Amino acid sequence: MLSPVVLVLITLGLFACGDDGGVVNNPTTCATFAAKGFECANGTCSDAEGWPACQCEPGFGGTLCGACEAGMQDNDGNATCLPTCATADAVGLGCSGGECSDSAGAPVCACSAAYEGTLCDRCKDESIDMGSGTCLFASATCAEVKLHDPAAVDGVFTLYIGNDKTKPWTAYCRNMTSATPVEFLTLTLTGGSYNFGQYTAGGASAGTNVRTSFTRVRIDPATFAVDISDTTFATSAGALMHSNDNVNTMPLGVAMSCDASASGVANVNLTGTPFRVNESYCLGGASATGAATFTSNNQIVQVTGGGFCGWHGPTPDGGGCLFNPYNTAAGFALNLEYIAP
Repeated sequence: MLSPVVLVLITLGLFACGDDGGVVNNPTTCATFAAKGFECANGTCSDAEGWPACQCEPGFGGTLCGACEAGMQDNDGNATCLPTCATADAVGLGCSGGECSDSAGAPVCACSAAYEGTLCDRCKDESIDMGSGTCLFASATCAEVKLHDPAAVDGVFTLYIGNDKTKPWTAYCRNMTSATPVEFLTLTLTGGSYNFGQYTAGGASAGTNVRTSFTRVRIDPATFAVDISDTTFATSAGALMHSNDNVNTMPLGVAMSCDASASGVANVNLTGTPFRVNESYCLGGASATGAATFTSNNQIVQVTGGGFCGWHGPTPDGGGCLFNPYNTAAGFALNLEYIAP
């Protein structure tokens, strides 16, 4: 059987076969090889074995060293063969926390948000090192959680104030399948005398006491303002009439009545969370009266309020007092402040 190199040389017309199938003519030298117009594109010719053969430069292959060998590529067309991403990964030089691309020549790692380094094998300073080479991006919002984990669904996640890994808080992310997921703060103490708003019936407001109790509150992760009217995670009982309005829900931390007294009651209790109330309270309505008592480093606010009709609630950022703060009228009115957990 003929040597593969000899067969190639026959193909190139450098050797001829006799009738008996043997090779005729003396072996060709590198000089004859070159004289016939052949050259090693990326290598040198050697005839030390009795016939000319190309000794390819690293990364090149083929009879005339004109192509990259298996596992190598010249995607940028600069006549330099470099490893493919698959080859780099096979020898332990893959991208640990990112995606490899060799479309521009040399395989390059594009690191995901939590990683850095040539091989994306280090956690960024602002990321959380989870051990075993795993880094977690310190997401500040539920939208960032979804960006870095598109498969994430509604549930509890740790967020970090301003992407600062030293300032964690536990959020419930809702609407994660939408383009605009939102954040809720889970309240530790709920039900009974904790975290509610109440409009006490009587006087000019006939019906039964309207009390809305909250288990989670909608919070803006940038400003820490709470939408005290968002009842996604709240339950309400009672119904009454305020003038011509049917009242069925009350905002968190708002006390109201229309019996010429401070019979309305409310409570905000942030015990067990890394937040406290950073807010003043305002009396609104007619003949308004009441009190707001702050305790436990302002994590607890006990509220009374009322009038004819009057209320007592958080002061909106724009100044003034809330107006008829029942049902969904209050909005982002309660400002919180982050404290070390």
